[in-house]
Amino acid sequence: MKRYCSAALAVLAFLCTPLMAGDPDPREIMKQADDATKALKGFAYKAEFWVEGAGADRNPKASGTVVGERAADEKSGFKARVDGTMKAPASDETVKFTVAADGERVVVIEDREKQFVFAKQSQAGPLLQFAGLLLMQEFVHETPFTDEIKAETIKHEGTKAIGDVECDVIAVTYAEGQGEARWYIGRKDHLPRRADRIQKTPEGEASTRIMQLTGLDLKPDLKPAQFKPAKPEGYAEKDLAKMMGGDDEPETLAVGSAAPEFSLPTPEGKTVVLKELKGKVVVLDFWATWCGPCKKAMPGIQKMHEKFKDKGVLIYGVNTWQKRKPQDDPAKFMKDNGYSYGLLLNGDDVAEAYKVNGIPTFYVIGPDGKVVFGGSGAGPEIEEQLAAAIEKALKSPS
Repeated sequence: MKRYCSAALAVLAFLCTPLMAGDPDPREIMKQADDATKALKGFAYKAEFWVEGAGADRNPKASGTVVGERAADEKSGFKARVDGTMKAPASDETVKFTVAADGERVVVIEDREKQFVFAKQSQAGPLLQFAGLLLMQEFVHETPFTDEIKAETIKHEGTKAIGDVECDVIAVTYAEGQGEARWYIGRKDHLPRRADRIQKTPEGEASTRIMQLTGLDLKPDLKPAQFKPAKPEGYAEKDLAKMMGGDDEPETLAVGSAAPEFSLPTPEGKTVVLKELKGKVVVLDFWATWCGPCKKAMPGIQKMHEKFKDKGVLIYGVNTWQKRKPQDDPAKFMKDNGYSYGLLLNGDDVAEAYKVNGIPTFYVIGPDGKVVFGGSGAGPEIEEQLAAAIEKALKSPS
């Protein structure tokens, strides 16, 4: 009898095989999500954030409303506003906060400390971490789902309703040990409604950071004033750059000072020595594979490389602070993403010599070995400053 049942099951499995071919293609679903997200203009929604699994009792819960719009072009920044409340772990206390980005500046209004903190958008990473709890960053990112499309493994796990929206559930294991995620993509509009980002603790426990949005409106009535909130009466106004020590000493090496010498290896086993590059314009980009702003800046650096490579300009990405994710291969990252400018490894000591306090940080060194420009951040403003500094360096005597 058991043999008959086994044979019957085998026949049924064979007969059902053609139906399997009609299962949704998860990569195609993520490609549709990528296209739909890039096509967004304005958006508004309600959001919730919480953590499940390991660390759930040590992480905040947050909820609020989000409005925003994607950048109009590659030279402008995105706009967004998050009005939320955050509940501290193991506490009944809730804190109200507002984060607003107008394309040039980011402000955070924090009620508990009564602070109004601001920074240039290209240098506002710490402030945007507040927004990151509730802002679906894919809505404003240049390449929303590239990492998911290129994922090491990806599979369709059925469907689930998020609010009143039926979604395809896509499980992703990212390349190069970057963790896992589960995405919930609307079946009709192909836009994300929930993201479960999963990391494993050193003990092997899963910690899942969940962001869920409902009530998505793709035609909100947005006003410029929404992204430029005024400082509430009685709140202390603070410049993030000064709070981080910007007044104590120059953020970068002084223009006109001699660039510190260095000798660094390339992935090919060669060594690049600064003093041997005299007569050339040298551009240094201190970066790491785990750094989001660094990755945002790299397409612009590639464009500069293509523009100036035949004019006596050498551009090097100086891989720095990679110990945070030693499993990542910076050379593979650059190759996979089509970046062809130079790569220098083991840049920690050089970063210290060049006063690198955050990444990405950039330097332009003239043909005479002196600093022409130093700056940090990512965005159109820093790209324009870099290009202008390169042009200036090309006109200076060696």
